[in-house]
Amino acid sequence: MIEEEVLTEEHLQIAESNGIGRRNALQRFNSYGYSVEDAITKPLKKANSDSEWMKWKETALSNGVSCDTFCNRVKHYGYTPEEAATNPPQKRSVIQAKGIETRKRRGTIIMDRKDIEEAEANGIKRATFSSRVHNLGWSIEDAKTLPVGTRVKPRKVNEGQRRDIEIHWKAREKR
Repeated sequence: MIEEEVLTEEHLQIAESNGIGRRNALQRFNSYGYSVEDAITKPLKKANSDSEWMKWKETALSNGVSCDTFCNRVKHYGYTPEEAATNPPQKRSVIQAKGIETRKRRGTIIMDRKDIEEAEANGIKRATFSSRVHNLGWSIEDAKTLPVGTRVKPRKVNEGQRRDIEIHWKAREKR
């Protein structure tokens, strides 16, 4: 007869004394198929950037870099730990200004907060307002003032948008 292994309270206490939490030990045993011995004694793996964070913590915090930012820079963006800790994060206003400049260069329409607030005051949701301007080619004035359910012929737009808009209007005319 085969004897089944079970994690007992005693095993869980041993796991805790080894720095392994109760939930972690139970999960290792029940979900991951670890043996009782491995579940309560095998050391936890630590992420490399977390140990790097401990080395660079003071420098990073003095430069305004949070642990999450530091770890993302190292893991996902290829920064060295030194670069991740010493380069301060950009301010939100700088990032937004760069985005606006890029959109202007591309010819994308930029809607002001005032336009969005006026549309919402007229009972038009932000997504509807944005879709009317960007997808359907409406003017900002029409998009924020005309009630939902209104049909408007699109304004003049660049070639890629024009093709999409014409396809949209042809499909509507066939109905």
